[in-house]
Amino acid sequence: MRSRAASAAPPRRYTPAWRRLAAASAALVIACVSLVGCGGGGEGEREQPSPPSAGEYAEVLDAELAAFNSEFATLGEEAAAAGSAEEYLEAVRDMHGRIQATLDELEAMRPPAEAEDVHARLVEAFAGLARAYEAMANAVEGGEEGEIRAAGTALERASRRFTRQAREIDRAASRAGLELEQLRGAGSGGAS
Repeated sequence: MRSRAASAAPPRRYTPAWRRLAAASAALVIACVSLVGCGGGGEGEREQPSPPSAGEYAEVLDAELAAFNSEFATLGEEAAAAGSAEEYLEAVRDMHGRIQATLDELEAMRPPAEAEDVHARLVEAFAGLARAYEAMANAVEGGEEGEIRAAGTALERASRRFTRQAREIDRAASRAGLELEQLRGAGSGGAS
């Protein structure tokens, strides 16, 4: 695994606390991925002069969510397999970057009128998750065990909140007549 952080910080011992954080990250990733999958694609659709139809929007959004799901799962596996604090930091930063890329993609979309509320709630959910991963990366980079534990706890809460939000967004989407298949699994899996 490439290690951007290795040259920026002195090597740290990979303690049992780090192993617990790596295991917790893996569990969080599985929870998030089983719930929602969001990611790349849809470049041409975002340059439409007018908002897409509800069906077109759902199709583009599902493609974005599916790509995220796949890539985020892989990044989570890398975090769980991290052999050092530097590798873990890199994996968490990569996970934050993937969440942020999806958030940027969502913010660039123009939803149809019937999807505006659903879309705003989805943007809000990803923004909260991005903040939590960024805080975790910053805590790991700082290296203080207490801050890392606090950030880990906050990340777990943010992941549970994201799971709840995904379920609520799925219900709101259904009420609005939007079929978002990638949100469909939110009610059956994820963190407690």
